[in-house]
Amino acid sequence: DEVIQRWLAGKSVDSFSLTIDELAIRYIEHACQHYRKNGHETSEVSSIRSALRVLVKVAGKTRVESFGPLKLQEVRSRMIEAGWRRKNINQQVNRLRRAFRWGVSQELVQPEILASLESVSGLRAGRSAAIESNPVTTVSDAAVEAIRTYVSRQVWAMIQLQRLTGMRP
Repeated sequence: DEVIQRWLAGKSVDSFSLTIDELAIRYIEHACQHYRKNGHETSEVSSIRSALRVLVKVAGKTRVESFGPLKLQEVRSRMIEAGWRRKNINQQVNRLRRAFRWGVSQELVQPEILASLESVSGLRAGRSAAIESNPVTTVSDAAVEAIRTYVSRQVWAMIQLQRLTGMRP
């Protein structure tokens, strides 16, 4: 009945019946082609797969049209339960939003679905049950000096440049 009503109203029937499983499969196929460097998939594809895996476990059989902010928050909660770090969870939720954004561009997802998902704000430090990452600290001068005799003159020069300027490798 719902499909017939959509058809009579001139709305897409394909996107109405699309499930999260199907959207995930189509998006990962796109990602495998899009996220490439020098002919090889980048690490972004692996990160996308990881995010989609949780999405599919939580809502795989759900129709895309029925997926909203509460379901996205449920996916996020599963990531917290799995012990993922807060910053990583926020990145993964953004990847999921990107999948829905791609779905909108392919006319598989209604724009209102994406807009509703954008309303879910990221986890804030100290305001959720998510684990905080340990801050990245500097290597002690003694540890850096200990490797001096084991590296080439050029590598040592690069290390010195990084130490003096605060550069990252």
